[in-house]
Order: sequence, then structure tokens, then C-alpha cells
Amino acid sequence: MSKKRNADEQDSDSDTEIINVDFDFFDPMQPDYLALKRLLNQLFQGDAEELWIDELAGLIVAQPLVGTTVKLDGIDGDPYAFLTVLNLAVHKENPGIKALTNYILGKIPSTSSFHRTLQELLSSSDRHVGLIVSERLINIPVETVPPMYQMLSKEIQLAIDENEPFSFSHYLFISRTWRPHPSDMMDDDSTSVPPSKRMKVEGPSALDLSMQSFHPEDTEVMQRLGLQHAIHVLDYEFSNKSTQVNAALSRDIGGRVMLMSSESFPLLVQALSKAYPVP
Repeated sequence: MSKKRNADEQDSDSDTEIINVDFDFFDPMQPDYLALKRLLNQLFQGDAEELWIDELAGLIVAQPLVGTTVKLDGIDGDPYAFLTVLNLAVHKENPGIKALTNYILGKIPSTSSFHRTLQELLSSSDRHVGLIVSERLINIPVETVPPMYQMLSKEIQLAIDENEPFSFSHYLFISRTWRPHPSDMMDDDSTSVPPSKRMKVEGPSALDLSMQSFHPEDTEVMQRLGLQHAIHVLDYEFSNKSTQVNAALSRDIGGRVMLMSSESFPLLVQALSKAYPVP
């Protein structure tokens, strides 16, 4: 049976054909392990080989009461999307978390305030960072995302009420980005996009505005919210660039990491629900 609800999506093509698809939401479970590994590999692309993806997938299926998968073929089907949170303090000795935190810290300039802040949080005994991990296949509609965040918010509170270690002072988000080919950065007059539209945003955020997010919610909600409420946001390049969005056009891919206080998390959930309401 469905975890919380079903979502009916309607898509129209040029012939106005309507396709109804039921998306079921389930708790993560052990049979999802291989599919979650594939989605994690998709999230980190070529850099996945530096990480213990199998350990991360194992942690996700080991906490079924917090986190959600989206399936099309019932409970026995493979998840096409997922969202969960992992406690970086509780799991700090896990090889997957060790590799991932070292990877993230390695992508953040060591002299930056972002690096110092995150290092202090990870070393703290009384403040825990929740790593928000989410990915979906590109053809899974964005309207499946708000319900997952709503469920996660409720599950975190229920876990806290049961004295489970899900009381976070901060959340750390990771998402994918890609850089359009120079030919895509031209306006209608075939002139280059002005440098002002490609500059990095400095201060608490370091966003390369020429980078595009793979998923619309990362650009339209999380980036905007991040600029307003995040403590730090940073775009970084992948170490292994052999995997590209389109090898023929040499589109580069990378990642974005965002640190947000727990007080701002409800604002994110509300913004997603408002931007992408379920039909």
C-alpha cells in the first residue's frame, strides 16, 4: 500500500493527449538498495567512485521511518526518486559518511568561512548536521518533490518526539548543476551573455550564475531561498568530468552545496509546496 498518498500527474503533448500516472510514496526498504545506489551514482556522477555509495545506500534503507521513495509499480517496484536525511554526527564513523564529509570539505576552499563553519559544526558534540540527500530520474515530475519534503518534516518531528537522533541545528543540501555550452550562452542577436550574468555571487554564497540546476526546484526555489536564508552556498566542479550531460557538446557538470539553519527548513518546505502544488 502507499506510504502516505498518491499523486496523479497529467502531461499534455501537442495533440493534447492526457496521460494519468499514479505515484506511490513508500518508506525506504532493503529491496530498494540497488536502485538507491543507482540514484546516488546519478547524483554524484563521475565523483561517485570517490565515495562509498554502497554504504550511503545502506544507511538510507536502514532508517525506514525517516525518508521517502517514489515508485510507479507498487511496493515491489524500484524507486524512481527518493528523499531522506542522514545525521552526520551519529554516522560519523560510517565509511560512507566519512568519505562524503571529506569530499564536501575538500570542495570548499579551506580558507573560507564556509569551510570553518562546517568544520566546527561537524566537530561539535551538541550540534548535529542533517544531510539532505535527494535525487530523481529526470522524467519524474517536480510535483512529487513537495510531498516528500512535507513527509520528511513530519517524520523528523515524530522521530524527535520518540527521542530519536533527528534534532538538527543545521541542514546540508547537495544537488547537481551543469554549465551550458558557450553556444547556448548566446542571446537572440548571437552575442555573448554579458559577464554580469555569469559572475559568481560572493559573500555567504558563491554561486556561478552560468550554472544551471538539473531539477527545477533547485533553481527556482532552493537557489532563491538559499540566497535569502542559507548561511552558505557554494558551486563546485566535479573532480571526474568524464560524465557529461551531453558529451558531444562538452557540457560540464558539477555540484552545489548549501548550509541552512534548521529554523529556515520550514520556509523551504512551504516554498516548495507553493511553487509546485500537486494537481
